[in-house]
Amino acid sequence: MSSLVIAAIPREDDLVWKISSEKKPHMTILFLGDANNPHRAQIAGYLAHCINMQVITRFGMSVDRRGELGADKADVLFFEKDNWSFPRVEEFRDMLLKDPNIKTAYDSVEQFDEWSPHLTLGYPETPAKKLDNGDDRQFYYVDFDRVALWEGDYEGVEFILKREVYMDIAMSDQARTGLDFLEHFGVRGMRWGYRKDESGPSLVTTQTHTRARANIAGTKTKTKVKAKGGEGHAAHPDAIAAATKKQKLKKSGVAALSDQELRDVISRAQLESQAQSVVQGKGSKFVKKHFESTRDQQTQAFISEVAGKQRRKVTA
Repeated sequence: MSSLVIAAIPREDDLVWKISSEKKPHMTILFLGDANNPHRAQIAGYLAHCINMQVITRFGMSVDRRGELGADKADVLFFEKDNWSFPRVEEFRDMLLKDPNIKTAYDSVEQFDEWSPHLTLGYPETPAKKLDNGDDRQFYYVDFDRVALWEGDYEGVEFILKREVYMDIAMSDQARTGLDFLEHFGVRGMRWGYRKDESGPSLVTTQTHTRARANIAGTKTKTKVKAKGGEGHAAHPDAIAAATKKQKLKKSGVAALSDQELRDVISRAQLESQAQSVVQGKGSKFVKKHFESTRDQQTQAFISEVAGKQRRKVTA
């Protein structure tokens, strides 16, 4: 019975192509049982989507050792699990298993308790090849640049993996490093137009002192609403739900979200943007008022200075 397999294929110039007696040397990522799966097209479509979203890019696996595997005594290369690429391949496997068609096929056949990444070089009846001219190179590393969905004897579709964009990673790390060094200076809760009261930790405004003096003089002032506190609240369940959907959109793409989930993400983003404009409005008004007041004072001072000079000229 032919089988349905998702496998990673080494670069064509890799040494394993000269040694392996397999038609196409490969590392099995997922064994999905019978090749006559009625959902082969959907599985291929989801696999193409994951690769296009760069869930996995070109990668290499460090060789741990060469040894035998299974009752067939296959001659294989065992890869190291502490290699930096191993978590990426595991993440790719986990993402594939989120597809219901792949998950159903995977669960329908007996699997090993633990995935052991390896590449087969040969079998006792079809042993691995010998290198020409006494080449004694050893296996240390295998580079993979394609992923295939095979149906039977290495037949099926193959997808070329994209290269890792190192510049994006470096810039991202630099941005995160910059955030790590951001610090706050000043009084906790400080805002524009507020200064610290020397008699205690509370924050008072110049408007507060003006209002107090006006009350003493018997002058009526407008009623204003003041509120304290508000900090330290935990994230609301609605915000957590929206963030979860946003992360799902980022990692799996729009196809992974329902119409309602997409509407929820967009609606939350719009509401948060509007809320930010409301919060920032008070600071903007204060700055505008401050500069207008400063400008008026400077204008009055200039007029007074010019008028004083004119009076001195007339007197003289």
